[in-house]
Amino acid sequence: MLRKTASGAIPPQVRVESGRQRGVGSERARKKGPAAPVPAPRTAKTTAHRAGDKWSVEVQLEEGDRTYDVRLDRSFATEGSASRAGEQVAADWLNGAVSARDLILQELAAMYRRLRATQKTMRPASVPTTRSSWENAFEAWEQLGWIDPADAGRYREQARCAFDAISGPVRRHRLGADPDTESDA
Repeated sequence: MLRKTASGAIPPQVRVESGRQRGVGSERARKKGPAAPVPAPRTAKTTAHRAGDKWSVEVQLEEGDRTYDVRLDRSFATEGSASRAGEQVAADWLNGAVSARDLILQELAAMYRRLRATQKTMRPASVPTTRSSWENAFEAWEQLGWIDPADAGRYREQARCAFDAISGPVRRHRLGADPDTESDA
């Protein structure tokens, strides 16, 4: 790549060692380790839905072979405001500012809060935090008639996706020595 200056084109600065150029394509750069995995291509699509005199929005997120359907837990006065909110969520996800898992868990927690506001005795008493506790909650709510079977199936699939997303490699951190404790050496 050439850089332009007022006097014309100048070749990029390259450090020379032992008669060889060192740069991005050099042997040393290739030996540093495996290349970072190529992220799966992401796409997002928003759809506004009329709900009475208000609007809601659903965001469909696609990453590689996975698809997530997330409904924002808000109602909007106009179709335009619903679409803009969905587009903002889609842009945040596409830019990596928010994960699909976080969006899914936000939707599930919002659904829990809606049910809690309308039901006298809520089962479970607090927002579920594991896949199995969510599945138990969906089963109980479906048996009580609080959610219909189609929604229960959709919510089960979302909980599965949310908790499968965290089953990847775990970063391990080495703990440093605590400066407040003395060693027995």
